[in-house]
Amino acid sequence: MYVCLCNGISDKKIRQAVRQFHPQSFQQLRKFIPVGN
Repeated sequence: MYVCLCNGISDKKIRQAVRQFHPQSFQQLRKFIPVGN
């Protein structure tokens, strides 16, 4: 399912980034994938 249509970010991409980079906050997650712009 798409979470961010403007950047084409899906829930799978978010899960992959969390597993790979282990961000501790939403701000850290935004460094790896463009969500919440």
